[in-house]
Parts: sequence; C-alpha cells; structure tokens
Amino acid sequence: MGRTRLATVATRSSINITPGSVAEAIDAGRHLADRDRLLIGLLAEHRVLTTEQITRVAFTSPITAQHRLARLTARGVLARFRRCLPYGSQSWRYTLGMLGVMMRAAHTGRPIPRRSRITETILSLAESPRLDHLIGINDFFSRLHHTANNSEGNMLAEWWPERKVAESVGEIVRPDSYGQWRESGRSVSFFVEYDNGTETLERLVNKFEGYRNLAMADISHPILFVFSNSERQNNFHRVASGRYRDLAGLSVASTAAADYVDTSPAGAVWLPVAARERRRLIDLPHPVAHRRAA
Repeated sequence: MGRTRLATVATRSSINITPGSVAEAIDAGRHLADRDRLLIGLLAEHRVLTTEQITRVAFTSPITAQHRLARLTARGVLARFRRCLPYGSQSWRYTLGMLGVMMRAAHTGRPIPRRSRITETILSLAESPRLDHLIGINDFFSRLHHTANNSEGNMLAEWWPERKVAESVGEIVRPDSYGQWRESGRSVSFFVEYDNGTETLERLVNKFEGYRNLAMADISHPILFVFSNSERQNNFHRVASGRYRDLAGLSVASTAAADYVDTSPAGAVWLPVAARERRRLIDLPHPVAHRRAA
C-alpha cells in the first residue's frame, strides 16, 4: 500500500494568532460562506468526501470546487490526504481540519477536542482499512444528491451514516447507511449495504435475519446491496434466491457500482432478488408488513 500524503497546512492572518487556537477558529469563521458551513456539517456527519463527491453535492464547477477546497485546507478548516500510488494519482480525500472540528464543536454545543486528539483522528482516518468502503458509500449518496440537484421534482431527503442508523434501530441491524429518495411526489426509504468483497456471501445473506427482526418492530424498508462488480452481484443473487424463508416479507435488491457511474443510483439499475428486470429506485417494491403473532 502506498504511503499517505497528508496536508493540514494553515495560513496565518496579519494578526498574531496562535495556530489552532480558538482565536484562529473565530478568525477563520468570519470568512466562511454558507456553502462552507454546509460542507463542514457534511464532513462532520460523513467523515470523508473526495473532491468529486464534494463537487457533486455543493458546487456547479469542478474548478471552483478545487479552488475553494484548497483555500479551506490552507486555513486549517479542512484537512486532506491521498495515497502515493506507483502509477497515476488519486483524488484528494477531505475531512475536517483542526479549525473545522473546533467550529463544528462550538456550533453543536459540544466540548472542543484536544488538538492531539484531532490530529490522531485525521491520521487514523487516512490509514483506516475501511477508508475505501466509506468512500464507496459516500460516492453512492453524492451521486444521488447530484441527480436531485440537476432534476426537477427530485430530492435526497435523508442521508444517514452507519452510526446514526444503528442508534436509531437499537443496533438490531448495522446497515452502512440509510436514505430517503423523493421523486415526483413519491418517496422511498431504504437501507444500504455496501460490499467491497471482504465478507463471504453467506454472511451477507445472514443479514436478512436482522432485517426480519427489525420488521417485527414495524421498521421495514427496501434493503439495497451495492457490489464492487457484476460477478459478485450475480453470485449474491444465486445464494440469496435459495433463502426463500429468510426473504419472507423483505424487499432486497442490488446493483454493481459500475452500473450507475454513467447514469444515477436513482435510475433503472436495481435488480430485486428472484427478479429478471431491473427497476428504478423509486419503483422498488416496499416490504410486506411482517409482525410477530400475538
């Protein structure tokens, strides 16, 4: 694995302000636009976004996005890192920098973490074995967000990270994310399971039991599996189709990440288990009410 290049350079104003101090955070806050504050909130919630993902969500021009992100990084509001690859280059991965963390803590009324703790968090994220997984999930949602921004009548109404979802359902299941998509007056809520090929297919299918238990508590939405490639998706359908009992009352569909790169996750890229035709996100069947008998 290539070495990680980390950039957390902060500029100094004409006033003699201590780097990483509350005074510097206040000074940086004076120069933030509403879009910058939106970005701080997104990164606080979802931890890391690439240049392209941020552009889809908050900008209309890639050049404008790159300039603004570089500026926010130079001030210490954001931090960024990427792998040093043997061939080619990798997009910057952005997270909250020292001042961004401080401003977010002040905004939410939480204690400001120690500087050493903030630095440790950034470095741990940059070297996390789950980084690619997290970026994959956020790529899915940033594309949905981009579709909503560029089409009338569409909206990504909810976008929750794993931690928030797990807390909301009492840890019965641990999907990678939860979302709600609205289109032309209709809506669909869904759970996302993003697969990088690190788990066996049997273990993926065993997750159905947790979702059935959740349905007993009247919380039931389509479960969307996103796979890294079509071959693994096909193998998943083969295994899942043989588990009729576990699928009872559930709505399970899948796609491969490459299938929505040139279209959108909102498009006809979803194949329900045991079905032959793909469906649009808004047209996925809702799970059947499944309650435990009294």
